[in-house]
Amino acid sequence: MTILVPVLFGLIASAWLASGVTLVMAPSWWLAAARRAMADPLPRMAWSYGVMLSGLILLLGSSGLRGAWVWMGVGAISVGKALVWLGLSDTARQAWLDRWLRLPPWACRLVGTTAVIFATLLAVDMAGALR
Repeated sequence: MTILVPVLFGLIASAWLASGVTLVMAPSWWLAAARRAMADPLPRMAWSYGVMLSGLILLLGSSGLRGAWVWMGVGAISVGKALVWLGLSDTARQAWLDRWLRLPPWACRLVGTTAVIFATLLAVDMAGALR
């Protein structure tokens, strides 16, 4: 395993941790920021490509990890999500975003907790692979 893989996995875990903590602590702020970011095409495209890149990194770099099947599955879902997001029409994308933004705060906190759990598990799995 090259040194680049742990660094990239650490960045992915850090992004998941930051977004998860934000979703748990301030779901309304997160939803407002998501609405602003998804309204403009450039941040929307950057987000989609970032999700796709992190999914590809998980798909290609997780073969040496103990839970490789989990990270390959998460990577495949991430790539699929980004491709669907990029391929949706404006009206379908807006309808999906409106549905997401109507989620109650407890559901946002549940999604945030899941992101924190995945970030922690990825960091632990990566630390175990470095030994």
